[in-house]
Amino acid sequence: LGRRIELYANLYKIKFRKSASIAHYDVNIVAVKDGPAKAGTGINRETSIAVWDALVQSNPDGLGAQLKSAAFDNQKNAFCLGTLEFANNVKVFRVSLEAETAKRPPRLFDVKL
Repeated sequence: LGRRIELYANLYKIKFRKSASIAHYDVNIVAVKDGPAKAGTGINRETSIAVWDALVQSNPDGLGAQLKSAAFDNQKNAFCLGTLEFANNVKVFRVSLEAETAKRPPRLFDVKL
């Protein structure tokens, strides 16, 4: 699964006591809307963090602990120690954020790993 690389984070070499396998996942967070999406309307950093936190707390497929320990850059990348068990190495999770006000309904997002 993948090729062995030397990984530097924050310009410091990472060392593990035992041989470690770190998996990279592309993260795509998309708001679920009734109508067509408007051009240029992406997910901001604050919302991205809230969606990732909600995903971890929902513990989908029993992956909460692995996702909690993952390094997520709050944009498009997540790194996990070991691999997440998905069929076809891709999984989409539906995440709901609570309503912020009485006038605003809960928001839904699809998180694709």
